[in-house]
Amino acid sequence: MSFGTDLTRDYVYALEARHITSQLWQARSFHQREEVETLRAALNAIEWPDDELSVFATLRGGLFAIPDSLLLRFRHEIGSFHPFRRLPDELHADFQPIKEALSLIADLHRKRNWRSAAETVNAVIEAARSHASFALGPSGNQVLANVYHVCNLARSYELSGSYSFRGFVEQLNEESESEDSNEAPMLEEGSEGVRLVTVYSAKGLEFPVVILGDIIANSATREPDKHINSEQNLCALRLMGCLPWELIDHRDEEHARDLAEGVRIAYVAATRARDLLVVPAVGDGPFNNGWIAALNKALYPAPSNYRQSQAAPKCPPFGEVTVLSRPAKQSGSIERSIRTGLHMPEGCASSVVWWDPATLNLNVEANFGLRQKEILAETGEEAQRGRLQYESWKSTRQRSVDRGHTPSLNVFVATDGIEPPSGYSDRVQVQRVEHVEQRPRGPRFGTLVHLVMRDVEYSAKLESIFTIAQTHARLLGATEEETAAAAESVAAALRHPLLERARQAIRCHRELPILIKDDMAGLLEAIIDLAFVEDTGWCVVDFKTDAENVRRLSKYRRQVGWYIHSIEKTTGRSARGYLLHL
Repeated sequence: MSFGTDLTRDYVYALEARHITSQLWQARSFHQREEVETLRAALNAIEWPDDELSVFATLRGGLFAIPDSLLLRFRHEIGSFHPFRRLPDELHADFQPIKEALSLIADLHRKRNWRSAAETVNAVIEAARSHASFALGPSGNQVLANVYHVCNLARSYELSGSYSFRGFVEQLNEESESEDSNEAPMLEEGSEGVRLVTVYSAKGLEFPVVILGDIIANSATREPDKHINSEQNLCALRLMGCLPWELIDHRDEEHARDLAEGVRIAYVAATRARDLLVVPAVGDGPFNNGWIAALNKALYPAPSNYRQSQAAPKCPPFGEVTVLSRPAKQSGSIERSIRTGLHMPEGCASSVVWWDPATLNLNVEANFGLRQKEILAETGEEAQRGRLQYESWKSTRQRSVDRGHTPSLNVFVATDGIEPPSGYSDRVQVQRVEHVEQRPRGPRFGTLVHLVMRDVEYSAKLESIFTIAQTHARLLGATEEETAAAAESVAAALRHPLLERARQAIRCHRELPILIKDDMAGLLEAIIDLAFVEDTGWCVVDFKTDAENVRRLSKYRRQVGWYIHSIEKTTGRSARGYLLHL
């Protein structure tokens, strides 16, 4: 019930100070996490090295942790933090970390468009050796999970069909600036710890123990945001702080509706607990301005029974008061707060235990240093053994990566121009279809002719051929001249003896996919325009609209030669190949 304000961070810090594991679940604070902001600043510096502020933030942040004093001294004595700036040869030794970091940013900038965004993110983390600093800090497991979630976002970005590193960085920036971003910090399923979750996200879930927080949050906004009247097809929204008259006229009605929704939300929050519900409350009397005010009747006894309670079972010894401190002007000789212990609220069948706040350890200093420092300490042989294990793992991992870069199978297509086995290219016969000399040319025209040849009936007339040509022309953006020429070329091709033989064939296949393994070249993947079976064997036909070029004709012969080889190897029957110039 924070209405857009992130209140989880203070709770996380308080839990960390007490060494209690916590996890943010379905919270809108992923992009505001310190480790994510650090990584995003580094990605901005890589994409825009001219952005000196991003470069400065990268050097100062958790990746390189260069102190302010050294950075300001470098800026005063050397100049800007541009990664591509040539630094003096005799650079002071104190500035060496800055030089190495700038060189790394420059190198990552050069390579950013030659590899995936996920690889660049991993390269930043690995080059800065920041895994340990993230893992050993407060909530290290979640911090590291959030960092690697950025890698997952990069992979998802690429799987969606986008490949630009700049596009990925801009997407991260937009999501970080958007209040509606619903990207949540990573949560490891099955892990232990306190889960911080909004009331809206908790709908439909149950937990053994539920603690309600932030009791001063309002149950509704001060001003309503919208008014909807379905009968009039009206939706009045607040825009830039301004309210339309329709919303002003129904302000009280909408505010009452929001308050009622707040009561329902409080009910949802209270019913998420299976065994125990913990509600912060004011011992001197009901606090009626917060979002959990709807629960007051189930918490407070009658005023006359404030100081009458019973011993709470299975609870530590309590004092007499539920108020830890008051302003001096409100202190008096008579204690008016609810007495600690077991109470029975008025009109309720369930009892409530009012806790003694003095039993809680409230003043705990947060430890922002590294935990588990013994991990970093050198202990002779044990440290050496661990170092050797790490080096062994690293070399094994590198060998696995190198093996992964080596393809186990070479896949090629017939159009690559690789020479087929001996004699197959020479067996290809070139036959031509008469057509006018002055006609459209180019890849779009060739694609249009192929699509029409794929879909047209071999007995079709010119009118139906032209209709199919028009359909594909709209998809390709072809001109009317190209459409008419394609229809005429296909009509002429259907009158050719080869197509007549295809009409009379025992079996006929169009756009026939072929996948065979060749012992010399690798795995061939091809699609044959036309293949049909006659008494003497297979006939393979490939359609071309630009076979008049001698150099291309040689390449096309090799292509059809592979088709002949693949058909013979697959079926075990002889095949003849034809190059039909439409």
